[in-house]
Amino acid sequence: MKSTSCQSILQSIVAMLVLTAAGKAEACATCFGQTDSPLGVGLNWGIFVLLVVVNCVLAGICSFFVFVARRSAKIEAEDRASRETGDSGLSASDAPSATPNR
Repeated sequence: MKSTSCQSILQSIVAMLVLTAAGKAEACATCFGQTDSPLGVGLNWGIFVLLVVVNCVLAGICSFFVFVARRSAKIEAEDRASRETGDSGLSASDAPSATPNR
């Protein structure tokens, strides 16, 4: 029990030292303001490509749900129409015949 508490205290001290000992963080070319450098241009293109990919995936997901909703509404309308007309949904070729097949 005692070793576990000592170990957690030691881990906390090490974490504090790592966080406080961090040096000065340098910003990249885009954040620092040199957007005309090759690094800045590449970073901007990377951001643009990621935005396009995310939007395409979201558009695909949305179009799938629109497809499902439309199909569900179509099937519901067909079921409602068949109940109103009393149609069982079978065509003349699907209905059982009065004469047995030999």
